[in-house]
Amino acid sequence: MTMTKLTTKRFVIRKSLIGKNVVITFTNKKGKVCTYNHDEVYNTNKERFDNMKCFQKYKSYTCTNNLPTFARKKVNSNSWLIKDYAKVESFNSPQI
Repeated sequence: MTMTKLTTKRFVIRKSLIGKNVVITFTNKKGKVCTYNHDEVYNTNKERFDNMKCFQKYKSYTCTNNLPTFARKKVNSNSWLIKDYAKVESFNSPQI
C-alpha cells in the first residue's frame, strides 16, 4: 500500500484524510519537525475528535503551534514521531 506524505504548516486531522494512509509533517514555531500518521492519531483519539464541535462543523481539527498533548510521543529533542514510516516504499508529496 502506498503511503502519501503531506507537508502542512500545522497539525491537522481531517475527515477527508481518514483511511487515506497519510503521513503529515510540519515544523512548529520552535523549529521542531513534527511527523505523524494521520490515521493512527485519528483512530487512537476517534471519540475525542468525533465529539469536538469544530470537527463536527468543519470536518477538521488543527493545532498551529505544536502537536496536541494527547498526540505526542517524544522521540528526541528535535522531532516528534507518531509512526515510523522509514520503510515505506513510495511517497506522493502534495503541498497544502
